[in-house]
Amino acid sequence: MKQNILIVGNSAKESALARLLSEEFNVFVASGNDSMKEFATVVDIRENNIIELLN
Repeated sequence: MKQNILIVGNSAKESALARLLSEEFNVFVASGNDSMKEFATVVDIRENNIIELLN
């Protein structure tokens, strides 16, 4: 069973990290971008909405 990872951000750094981690983990990206949908689940939560990110 794969563990879940949440990455916050939508730049090239977060995209590279999400791609790398997606090989071993279920990766969720908040706010993400369209290109990340290939290897991660993009969550529509803004980076400054701490309460929703924690939930």
